[in-house]
Amino acid sequence: MTWIEGFLLRHGNAAVFDQIWAGIPPYPNFYHCGKAYRQISQWSGKEMRNLGRIIYPALAAALHDPLPRHRVVFQRALTCVRSLVYWSLAVQYRTHTTETLNYLADYLEEFHVTKDFFTIYQMSKATDTIAHARMKDLRMQLKAEHAIEDEERAERREALSRAQKEHRKAEDKKRLQEVYNSTVHKRTSFYFVKIHLMMHSEESIQRFGRLVKDSTETQEMNHPKMCMDPYRRSNRNIRHKRQILND
Repeated sequence: MTWIEGFLLRHGNAAVFDQIWAGIPPYPNFYHCGKAYRQISQWSGKEMRNLGRIIYPALAAALHDPLPRHRVVFQRALTCVRSLVYWSLAVQYRTHTTETLNYLADYLEEFHVTKDFFTIYQMSKATDTIAHARMKDLRMQLKAEHAIEDEERAERREALSRAQKEHRKAEDKKRLQEVYNSTVHKRTSFYFVKIHLMMHSEESIQRFGRLVKDSTETQEMNHPKMCMDPYRRSNRNIRHKRQILND
């Protein structure tokens, strides 16, 4: 969702997405708080599962009818999100067959093919700072190169036409963007634990059965009753752990 939020802010669709999110009506076995996405400060496990069920259609509605220059970009983003959402829903099946396990492999492969599109939205602040520093160095280098070129042209009594100036400006912008993108891609990786564990889902299901039985929902639901409420009834200072256990 951090990647998606960054993508929406970059393309000016965040307000539309919030409006769509707040307007999603409730239906049986589906809880929705009725708030805009960016107004929700804390998510429970149940809300996160509901998010996984509706994020793709909500995003598709927010990116509906794009401008021609955004059409390919939006389609690639939707493909990546769709593959990850479909994998998440399929891995929660209560029973699995060879066919459903093949679905998991296909969705995961599609996600890895398209995930690089979101690299820029999951980079660290340090990477962004380094990328901008390299852009600044290149900008100074280009400025020096253009100054030398302009001096040589002045000696030959030649001047750049308006079209040539626009072309040079476009080439500079392209080179700056390439430096930024290459720095981000070199320093940003998708090889972290949550992504890595997805690769072992098929093997885990084959060895241990469905993954739903390993959900932490039971512990999360019992936590307020077994820990938080007894703590409130304790003195919250001396031997409060023993008071909680004896409650």
